[in-house]
Amino acid sequence: MAVDASIKLLIEKLIKNSFARRNHLATVLAKDKTELIYLMHYDIIKIYNSKTMGLLIAYQFAGNFALLARVVWILRQSCALTLARKFKLKTMKKAFVKFGYDLGDPETSVCLNIPNSFSVSYDYKSKAHTIF
Repeated sequence: MAVDASIKLLIEKLIKNSFARRNHLATVLAKDKTELIYLMHYDIIKIYNSKTMGLLIAYQFAGNFALLARVVWILRQSCALTLARKFKLKTMKKAFVKFGYDLGDPETSVCLNIPNSFSVSYDYKSKAHTIF
């Protein structure tokens, strides 16, 4: 039995929780989280890390795990836009140039944890969890 992640549903939840939006052509675009700009840089990174890692752990056995790269990219763009707004950089590109591809905090070296590969990892060797 194959288990697939509902990418459309995940993107709709990102839109509902204001991490993304749709433009007039119905294209999904990342959006900054204005309420986070008052936090420290590492706190913003930790919030986005928790969202990203939560999704990746929840869907690590999905057959279409590679498609989660789009959802993770939207979250990364949203983080870049939030940091750009916080530091008055105006664009996502300037945030990536200033903080690097992983948007790391220069003071604490906290950065976004993004996997290098989105390949499915099946663990057949671990034992099943027992209820009793």
